[in-house]
Amino acid sequence: MLFRSVTEEIVLMDWPAQVRVTAVDESDSMIEAFWPGDVEGRRRLIRGDWFDFPASAESFDLIVGDGVFNIPAYPDGHRALAKRMASLLKPDGLMIVRVFTQFDQKEDPDDIVAEIRASEHFDYWSMRYRFITSLQRSAETGIYSGTLPTDRELEKRGISVDEFVAKTGHEVIPMPALPPAGMDGLLINFPTRKQFVENLAGFFRVQEEGLGEHPLAARTPVYCMRRVS
Repeated sequence: MLFRSVTEEIVLMDWPAQVRVTAVDESDSMIEAFWPGDVEGRRRLIRGDWFDFPASAESFDLIVGDGVFNIPAYPDGHRALAKRMASLLKPDGLMIVRVFTQFDQKEDPDDIVAEIRASEHFDYWSMRYRFITSLQRSAETGIYSGTLPTDRELEKRGISVDEFVAKTGHEVIPMPALPPAGMDGLLINFPTRKQFVENLAGFFRVQEEGLGEHPLAARTPVYCMRRVS
């Protein structure tokens, strides 16, 4: 079983004894923060890029990824990653991925700002997510998703960071007013659910789609997808 990144919730799941877990991540900070360590015969870490790390074709039964399709550029990067994943799966293999999406009808950022002003309390991450996806012009262009660029966009519309946080109960780690040069956040993309599924149709078909029960559930579907032979 292969999974992308060192997401702790996936690593430490109660996997059956016969499962052998391989994790792939190239971020030293993520690995240092979350990887619990290799266990001989049970789990191992490969430091490497998702598109190019040592692995034999058709060597995995299952691939698990959390948000991994939101980083490669849409649509070509999505298809390139899907092609790579499909090549690593056995013919009957499955891919399970959570995808961060936006609705077909994109929200207006001014409407979200008005909601922030009118609300006495709201969920910190849900509102930030809604706001940042509303600013994205298209999945093709993507958007910088870091905390600092998001805060600046809110402040342009008259919502201070202090005001925003005060209505959430969230404790924010203090950060500099401006990021270092070239560190304006990570350029990611939010396709619609339809865009995501149709774009991967040449490599995977959806076997099941699941939604959680948290505030962002409808925007973060989990897909169980089977490789197209």
